Amino acid sequence: MFTINKKIKLLPVALILAASFFLLPSCNKELDGAGGDITFPPNGTTPTLATLLDASDMTILKAAVTRAGLLPTLSNPALRFTVFAPNDAAMAASGISLAAVNALPLTTLVPLLQYHVVPQTVLAAGIPTTFPNLQYPTLLNPAPTVSALLRLTTFPSRRTNGAWVNNIPIVATDIAAVNGVMHKVALVVAPPSRFLWNRIDTDTDLSILKAAVARADSGVAPTSASSVIGAMNNIGASLTVYAPNNQAFKNLISALTGGAIPSNAPDA
Repeated sequence: MFTINKKIKLLPVALILAASFFLLPSCNKELDGAGGDITFPPNGTTPTLATLLDASDMTILKAAVTRAGLLPTLSNPALRFTVFAPNDAAMAASGISLAAVNALPLTTLVPLLQYHVVPQTVLAAGIPTTFPNLQYPTLLNPAPTVSALLRLTTFPSRRTNGAWVNNIPIVATDIAAVNGVMHKVALVVAPPSRFLWNRIDTDTDLSILKAAVARADSGVAPTSASSVIGAMNNIGASLTVYAPNNQAFKNLISALTGGAIPSNAPDA
């Protein structure tokens, strides 16, 4: 018997044999799958998510949002957002200063900030503790020329030690605004920067999986739609790979061959 002991979530992310496009509407939703005991200010009053950034510990994030041109969006009381907000300490811990915000090219700054914003209200109590985590599409479209509907997702979760987004702790939850909710995070939540195949291709503990995928693709062009490698390099696909590492593969091969190839055989 073998165990699958690596799960990879990169770009793109959801089911290996059933790739699907992010056909997610750009509508803005109120309390979709979220719940909890929280009182929102009445519509038409303050604060908005933009004015929450006036807090004394949000100076770097406000400067970044302002420079990126997102302040009017977060000021709109007719829309609903969840903002995962790194305060000044979280920005500093992530290596981002006010000078860095002003120096970053907008092609880097804007996507980074968009990945912190979900176009619906997600309360901490509404984040499930069960697996799999819910995927929430952000404002970040990594390839608008491919599809206007493409969005990178975040993965909020609740564990025994609190709430998280991806693997970043949420340090303060459910700060209400008229147009949504803010959760303060311990670090900047960076969007994925590699494709699934990049991850498998460079991991020495996945070399047997890499060889198996290459053999499965034998005779198929790497960029072909029917290519496994092509699927894992497709920015429009939504995939999750349950990736058996080398030992898991050797355990399986040993079982299938009745021990003719022992589970402690060299990777080659």
